[in-house]
Amino acid sequence: MQFIEADKAPPVDIPREDRPLTSSPPRIWNIGLVLLFAAILTLGILLRALGLGSTPLTGDEAESSMNAMTILQHGVPSGEYLGLPIYENTLTEFWPDNPEYEFRDSSYSKKGVAIYHGWLPLYSIAASFKAFGVMPDLPDGTNHVRRSFDEMKYRTMAARAPAVVFGAMFILFVFLTAYEMCGLDAAYAGMLIAAIGEPFVYFAREARYHSATLAVSTACCWIIWRIYKHRNWRDFILAGLLFVAMFHTHLISFVVVCCAMTLILPAILRHPKSIAKLLMMGAIVAAGTIPWLILTGFFQQTPHIPPARNFLSYPADLFIYPLKKIPDAIPGILALIWVLFIEAFKRFLPARITQPIIAHRKPIYFLLAWILIGFLAFTFLIPAASYFYKRMALGLLGPGLVFGAILFALVAREINERRSTLIAMLSFFIIVIAIRKAYFPWLEEPDPNGTYEGINWLATHDLAPDTKIYCAPNDQLTLTFLTGVPVQSIAPIRKSFIDHYPGRMVMIESSAPYQTLQIPDITRLAADHGQILSEVQAKTLQSSLSTRLQRIELASRCTAVSPPLEPATPFMDAVVEFQRQYTEIRQRHWMDNGANNPVMRGFDIPNFATWWPIFFYRFVDPLSRSGSHLNYTDRIKTAHADVTASGWVVFDCPPLNSEVK
Repeated sequence: MQFIEADKAPPVDIPREDRPLTSSPPRIWNIGLVLLFAAILTLGILLRALGLGSTPLTGDEAESSMNAMTILQHGVPSGEYLGLPIYENTLTEFWPDNPEYEFRDSSYSKKGVAIYHGWLPLYSIAASFKAFGVMPDLPDGTNHVRRSFDEMKYRTMAARAPAVVFGAMFILFVFLTAYEMCGLDAAYAGMLIAAIGEPFVYFAREARYHSATLAVSTACCWIIWRIYKHRNWRDFILAGLLFVAMFHTHLISFVVVCCAMTLILPAILRHPKSIAKLLMMGAIVAAGTIPWLILTGFFQQTPHIPPARNFLSYPADLFIYPLKKIPDAIPGILALIWVLFIEAFKRFLPARITQPIIAHRKPIYFLLAWILIGFLAFTFLIPAASYFYKRMALGLLGPGLVFGAILFALVAREINERRSTLIAMLSFFIIVIAIRKAYFPWLEEPDPNGTYEGINWLATHDLAPDTKIYCAPNDQLTLTFLTGVPVQSIAPIRKSFIDHYPGRMVMIESSAPYQTLQIPDITRLAADHGQILSEVQAKTLQSSLSTRLQRIELASRCTAVSPPLEPATPFMDAVVEFQRQYTEIRQRHWMDNGANNPVMRGFDIPNFATWWPIFFYRFVDPLSRSGSHLNYTDRIKTAHADVTASGWVVFDCPPLNSEVK
């Protein structure tokens, strides 16, 4: 049984040279296409869901998870969990009345509710916790790890599960948007890449707002185009609801979709009946947003959040992102050049080349305008603490993917109209594979991560109830959420409180300063000094060699270091020097290509351990609070430092006036 698309004629055998150039080829739904649709969607879900709890939550994910836990406790995402304030952002607000905390976190309004991140993803995570039977931890006056590693992985999976759901929604809305704008061949091409593309899969495996932003922004793109084409009451109603969802997911993307909506207003306003529909849509959006802005104290809190635009260099920073991302964006850049070339020289080119683009110029230019608006909105509206390249892409990836799918479909139609769906899918797939932008999680080697090592230290040490446990930001969030142990960020704590607290203190430096040495580098350096190491022998030495430089530096900061340093040899000295240089090169590459936040410019940041104090103290005189001026520098002079295999350091500081052994 066949289902023919609405308003489309069945296929007719017309000679190629006599076919109209401006019409899309007819498409028929059949059982093969239905099965293909189901297979692609299933593949996309599996890529997102398999091994979801295999790696521990990042600090950012744990922050969202803790916010979700406070929803289960209080009904709204709040700024306190396990009796501790939640810290995730850069520090800008002093807290003069608090004896322990020098700063409060600007992510939360004076009313104590989250305003920095959208609530829709947080409520989805809270709903997932409820469904998985994961409940908030309550303060019990102890410092013991409350669950096993398997239970921690279960909590991690529950936190990330909503992202998988939003990831599946994203795949569907890419299909619907491309179908609405161009046809089934574009829809299937876009759907396939949405299912396997690196950023799409990666974002859909995080307990964050990223996956929801991709899904809802693409849904808004779809519904805006439906309004442009059909102007049905139900489309305006659905648009109002989707715009509200966008507002409560990602504010900057909400601004983008509102601006994109204005692009089609001239066409809509030509029809008098559309005015009433627009008013109704506006009423839905206003009802779903304005009360939240007032009740949460949003307007009173935002002045405390510095914008990135104040730290940008103009006009250079308007081009730095495209230049840094050229290797990843080459297909998109070539596609844009092709479209502009055809537009500029359409009078001089054959109709067969120009007409497909000309016939679809409205959706193509709409999508390009969306991308430009998104770039400008990110540049001028994003808070300084969030100016990272991957976040710019959140509201642009969906429309950008649809743009690419349309172009591949148009080329495929010129090659073979009857097989354009297959050709568009395969060609798009081949390009994505060629530039290594397909993502298969089980093929990835996990990065060295000391989270479970830090948790194991907490689980194997008897910590009295009055022990204060601190961690470098933002891994305190992960430790707290997974273990149920109240661990706080060290960044906002007053130095005077740390210096004079009479009880035991545990300080965790979770930012390993130096890159882990790779096996080939170890064997090469050993060979240079007359030692032949097998791969097994190099792996055995990898941990001790990778932490040697770190342990050398720790010896001057505290009383004792474990494991103790091995006797020096020329080989080990060469390893230390190589690791120092290797780390600095990698760090600068990361700063330039992955985290070129303008607020970090002008500071010397040779490794990640020096990165976090500059970032979190950036607006409160960072140089006076970093390096040898860290707030816990004096307290750890009496500490015993345990260095884990991945480079985490746990400083066990005895109570004041106790005998140090």
